[in-house]
Amino acid sequence: MRMFLVLLAFLPAPVLADGLDGRTLSFHIETWDDPDQPMFETTVLTAPVGPRVELDVETLGRKAGFDLIPLMVDADADSVTLDFSQTGPQEFYKARFNGYVIDFGDGCPVLTGARLDPEATTLPISGKRLRVEDGVLWVNVSGLETDWNQKAVIRLDLTPCTGG
Repeated sequence: MRMFLVLLAFLPAPVLADGLDGRTLSFHIETWDDPDQPMFETTVLTAPVGPRVELDVETLGRKAGFDLIPLMVDADADSVTLDFSQTGPQEFYKARFNGYVIDFGDGCPVLTGARLDPEATTLPISGKRLRVEDGVLWVNVSGLETDWNQKAVIRLDLTPCTGG
């Protein structure tokens, strides 16, 4: 019996087997110096996480005096890729926060952290620009420059839910 329990400890957790596949990704863009007084906010776009690019955010165009930089958002079981390959050279508006808010909703596993994949990321972004708060990923691109060669690959830390 003890040997059986020890072997179970080394099996992958079934809740993490699919990671975020099948969950609903919610995405929107915010710009603010004071979060209580946003300068700009898009509507929330949603898509199921699966094998294809979830969102092609090139159709938002110019809104409220802001030129929105096109990107593709691709999520998989444990990462999110922000791909600017459809974008010519542009600079993101400077504000305390100008960026992307990505949420996978309630459910298991829970998003608890995020870090850049330095081998796959070409956007000149630092890990300090990523934060996870209450299971929501915030990516601050304020003041950065991008073009068609840039992408950010963000590895997600997922924690299984406990309880029964």
